Formats: sequence, structure tokens, C-alpha cells
Amino acid sequence: MDTRICQRCKRTHRQTNSPVCVSCRNRYSKKPCPVLGCKAMISFMSPFCRRHAQTQRRAQDRPDQSQAPIHCVECRAFLQMGDRRVCCRCRKSVMVLCACGCGRYRKKFGYNDMEFSYISGHNDNWKDKRRKPIKCLICQQLFKAASTRQKLCGLACRAEWLRQNPPRAKKRTPIPCSVCGVVIWKTPCQQKTRETVCSKACQYKLLSHRLKGKNLSQPKRLAAQRDGYRCRVCGFDVLVEVHHIQPRKRNGGGGKDTLDNLITLCPNHHTMADRELLKADDLRALIATA
Repeated sequence: MDTRICQRCKRTHRQTNSPVCVSCRNRYSKKPCPVLGCKAMISFMSPFCRRHAQTQRRAQDRPDQSQAPIHCVECRAFLQMGDRRVCCRCRKSVMVLCACGCGRYRKKFGYNDMEFSYISGHNDNWKDKRRKPIKCLICQQLFKAASTRQKLCGLACRAEWLRQNPPRAKKRTPIPCSVCGVVIWKTPCQQKTRETVCSKACQYKLLSHRLKGKNLSQPKRLAAQRDGYRCRVCGFDVLVEVHHIQPRKRNGGGGKDTLDNLITLCPNHHTMADRELLKADDLRALIATA
């Protein structure tokens, strides 16, 4: 196989019709793009690479921008293309503080080296709409809240808040019993009723008091007051009822709402009296001793 010595690198190669090898021909037949920061390799006949050649043609089509500065506005480096205001290195590295005052760093130059007047769309009017610092509920120091629901400045204050306000602790308040006056502790959801009792016995008494006040007529109320709101037979006072000794359905026999015909009984003895297990003369005798 025929070989030949390269005239540049002095190595043997198989290109018998060329005085240099392929690697030397590719290396020495191209040059870097003259634009600062561009690493593209171009031929000796081309003034710029393909990307910067398009920018040059756009600059020629817009003669009003041909008088742009020939130095980078950031690092003052020389620019060979008159339509650019900043070099490629500054375009990638320049980060400035946002003009609205939000405290964040943002890019100053955008596409085609466009310089933002207010970076990322912010402006000076936005600072008037920011939330004002609020005071922490624990340490009483001003801080900038991330949302309207935030009331604590940090984890330490949050831990102290949870220690003072346990999440599962029920907030109870002392309330006196409506019947006996004993103080009991109730949660807010248990305080919806107007009258609160401490036990079942007080609940039955409260029910009997309601019956005394609402469902009893004037003669019945007087009869119950005469008997002390107790059963005349056994003395039960939790729930009492007023019984007609002579039933009203037997009106011919005198079943009227009079005090000599009314007696206070418990539900058990009231049922016994309705079934005539208790004699009417015995009930009248109990009224006479009241």
C-alpha cells in the first residue's frame, strides 16, 4: 500500500494525492470566529460563523441601529459587530438586582442582547403592594410573612406555640348546673343548649320543671305546688304528674279541675290509679293530710 509523508506533521498518511494528511488539512484550513466568546471554526474565506453572519445581515437591513457602540456596555471589550451592545460572556454572566426591590437577582440581558428596563416584568409600583411586616405572636418581633395565614416567624416560635396551645386539648369553661348549681366543665360545642345539667337526675328534674311551667294549667299547677311537686304515695320528685281522682270522662260524677279532685303522683302510681288499683277514697285521704 502506497503511503506519503505529511509536509506539516511529518507523519505517514495514505492520501497519495495530497501533500498533507486529513487532520492537518481540517486543522489548518479553518479559523475561529472573530467574535469574542464564539468558539465556532470557520473557513478562511468566511468573515463570521453562520449565527453571527445572520446577525450581521440583520444589522445591514436596519441602518438605524448601525451606529450602536462598538464596545461592550458591561466589560468595555471591543466588539467587531456594531449591532450588539454586550459581548457573549457578559450576556451569560451578568446578573443584577431586580429593579422592583424584591431582593432577587435576575438576568439583565435577554434575546438578541435586549436590555430589560424592569427585569422579569417587575416595576417600582409593585413595592407598594407588598405585605407589610407583621409581629410574631410569641417573640413579638417584626418579620415578613410568606402568606396571610402565617403568624409565627420560625420553628422555635412554632414549638413554643404548640406547647402553650396543644392541638388536641379541649377548651372547656365552667358552667353551673341549671338545677342544683354544681359547677361543670363544658366544651364550646356542648354550650349550645340554654340549660345545662350535671346528671340524669337533674335532667329529669329539669323536665319536670318544664312540664310544671308549660303543660300544667292553673289548677294543676296549684295542686302540684300544694303537694310539693312530689308523689303523695311514695314521695318521688324526679318526674311527677297531676292525676284526676274522678276522671273527666265521667263528668256526671264530678270529674272537674278542682283542688279536691287533683293529686300529684309519679308515673307508676298514676298508671295504677288509672287502672283503679288505687282507690279514690285513699287518694282523697292523702289530699286531706297535705
